[in-house]
Parts: sequence; C-alpha cells; structure tokens
Amino acid sequence: TNPDLMREADPSRTDLLLCLTDSDETNLICAVLGRSLGIQRVVPSIARPEMERLLDDLQLNEAITSASTIADKLLSMLDGKG
Repeated sequence: TNPDLMREADPSRTDLLLCLTDSDETNLICAVLGRSLGIQRVVPSIARPEMERLLDDLQLNEAITSASTIADKLLSMLDGKG
C-alpha cells in the first residue's frame, strides 16, 4: 500500500491489481489506492462478510470473497469439474 512503490510500477501500464494480503483493511486500502492511481481493474480479497458491504461504498465492483469462492466451487462441482 505504499503509493510511491505503486507509482514506480507504472499504473498506466497495469491491467490488473490483485490485493491479496491477510488483512481486509489493507486490501481495501490497496484497491482504493490503485484505483486512484488510474488502475482500472482492482480486485481485493475480503475474508470477513461484514467488510463486503464496503465494496459498494468504495465502488469496487470485483472482489475475491469467501462467498464468491464457495459459490464458484459449488458451481464447478455441479458442472462435474470439481
């Protein structure tokens, strides 16, 4: 979540930023920072369901959440792929 380090990575040439620490708060800050630097697609990982409500407030349309991970696995199982 270091802005200077993120600027050095040249956000204008970055297609995707994954925010995958073990801290929901850090991941949300990383995603908001990435978006403010111009990265169009930011995807934070959110483990706690109560934190998921912030995604809409922060206008983060994509996230890796426990619910989405479980749903993907269940769909995969139902399709016979998992």
